[in-house]
Amino acid sequence: MVCLIHAGDPFAQAMPRAMCRLSRLCLAHVRNKFSAGREMKCPVTVSPMKLLDGDETGPPEGGAMCFIGVTTGASLSNRLFPYWTRALGVAGPCRLVGIDLPLGASPQAFRQVVVDLRGVPDIRGALVTSHKISLLDASRDLFDRIDDTSAQSGEVGCITVRGGRLTALALDPLTSALAMDQFVPPAHWARHLGSRVLCFGAGGAGTAIGLGLATRTTSANVPSHFLIVDRVQTRVDHAVRVIREAVQTNGSAMTVEGCVVRVPSDCDALVDALSPRSLVINATGMGKDTAGSPVTASVRFPDHGLVWDLNYRGERLFLQYAQSADQSLGLVVVDGWDYFAVSWTEHLARIYGMALSPDLRRKIVAGTIRP
Repeated sequence: MVCLIHAGDPFAQAMPRAMCRLSRLCLAHVRNKFSAGREMKCPVTVSPMKLLDGDETGPPEGGAMCFIGVTTGASLSNRLFPYWTRALGVAGPCRLVGIDLPLGASPQAFRQVVVDLRGVPDIRGALVTSHKISLLDASRDLFDRIDDTSAQSGEVGCITVRGGRLTALALDPLTSALAMDQFVPPAHWARHLGSRVLCFGAGGAGTAIGLGLATRTTSANVPSHFLIVDRVQTRVDHAVRVIREAVQTNGSAMTVEGCVVRVPSDCDALVDALSPRSLVINATGMGKDTAGSPVTASVRFPDHGLVWDLNYRGERLFLQYAQSADQSLGLVVVDGWDYFAVSWTEHLARIYGMALSPDLRRKIVAGTIRP
C-alpha cells in the first residue's frame, strides 16, 4: 500500500498547519489499517545485530517505512518495494508510505513530518530524497542521534526509528560510491591522471558524490580534480567546505573547487574544457524534479568520457544529449537506475535492521529489473 501526502497544492502551501494535520491523519491511517489487506511476508529471520548507526535490533518484524520526496507516487520504488523486502528477508507485513512535500517547503512542514515519525508505533524509519538538507536544517533538534557523516554533510537521507528514538543517517556517500563502481572501470582515475569530475548540482546528491570520492580507501584511485557547480553560491560554498574537509581528513589527492553558473551555455563551456575520460554528472534534479537540463543540446562531452545522469525517470534531456553523442565520442552513458537500486537496498537494510553483505547487495541490485 502506498499512501501519498500531496503537500504541493496551493491550499497546503498557504495552510501549513492544515498540511501538518494531513500528515498526522495519513500516518495514523497507516497505523490503523496496517494489518488490513494482503501482507508481504518473508519467512527468513536473522540474528540480532548492531547497525552502523549504533541502534540495537532484533529479528526483523516488518512495519511501515516512509518515503519523503516530491513526486513519490511516480517512483518505481512503490512497485519494487515488495521484492526488496523479500530479498532482504524482512518478516511480517511491510508498507511503504509516500509523503510529498514541494521543493522549498516550510521548516514547519519538515518538523511535523519528523514529529509524526516518532509518534506512530508502526513506523520503522524513512528514506528522504529531494529534501535531505532542508529536512535536517529544519529539524536537527528533533533527532536523538545524528551520525558523523550526516553531521559532516549537513543532510539526512535515512531515518531509523527504534523505540521512539530517531537517528539521522547520511548513506549517499556510500551508495554513490557503490553505484559509481558499476560503470567506472577499476583504477580508472589512477590510469588516466588528467581525467576530472564535473558535477552539476551542489545539493545533497552532489555533495555526497564528492564525499564518496574523498573517502575512498584507495586514495590514489581518485580524480585529480572535482568541480561542483550550482546556481546558488551558498550551496557551492557548503559543498566545497564539506568535501575539502573530507579530503584533508582522509589524505586524498583530489583538488576540490566550486563554481556558480546560472546560464546553461556557460555550463557547456565547463564541459568543453574537460580532458578526455573525465566524468560529467547531472545531480541537479533537472529532468525529473524540474524541467530542462543544466547543459544545452550543443554541449560537447569529453572524448571517451563518462556521463552520469542521476535521474532514472522523467524527460532527462541531459541523458538524451549524451546518448546522441555516444557513438561519435565513445562515451559511457548511464542513468540513475543502478544508483536507485543500490540506494534503496542500503536504506531498507538500515531501516529494517537487516544484515547486508556485498554478495547479497549485488544479488538484489541485479534482480531489480527495470520495467
